[in-house]
Amino acid sequence: MNRRFGSVLLMVFACALLAPPVFAEGTLYLKYNVHVQDQVGRNGEHVYKASYSGWVDALPPVFLLPAGSEVTVGPLRRGFVPAFTIQGKDDGRLIAFEYQEKYMGISVDEYIAKITSPTPVSLAALSKIDREGVKAGKALVGMSKQGVVTALGLPPTHKTPSLDDNSWTYWKDKYRTLVVEFDGTGTVRNIRE
Repeated sequence: MNRRFGSVLLMVFACALLAPPVFAEGTLYLKYNVHVQDQVGRNGEHVYKASYSGWVDALPPVFLLPAGSEVTVGPLRRGFVPAFTIQGKDDGRLIAFEYQEKYMGISVDEYIAKITSPTPVSLAALSKIDREGVKAGKALVGMSKQGVVTALGLPPTHKTPSLDDNSWTYWKDKYRTLVVEFDGTGTVRNIRE
């Protein structure tokens, strides 16, 4: 990792640690998986990062903060890399979640409201193939649109303007995309990398 990039990550993470929570009522629950990169900073500490763009197949080490997880959320910190924080109640890891309003077309508060719920989230209504994809954090042929969004998160609107579209584009990482194609019934028929 180059020094400038490491310094920026450290600054984003430090700002996130000082940020008060966005929601005074405390605990929220994730509606969708969050794909997280586990990076090591210059000081040897782990730096956990996620992004509105998904990073649904970033280089390891990565982990999923699963849909249904109990979390607290901190406010957006503007800077070189704007980010809010998500902290999972189970393991306490603080995740800097990069968010760029200009690419999503909604405010950070609107985005957080879309990806979280104030009440526990159940995945029981999803089909068996949907639950398999959600558990793996992947889109699978045969999944529904709800299953894909739960597994991969919301696709960035600068690549997928509407969830009514039958082609959704996600970022696998900062450079590569993944396209999930649906048939007329909203079922995954093809996945292009």
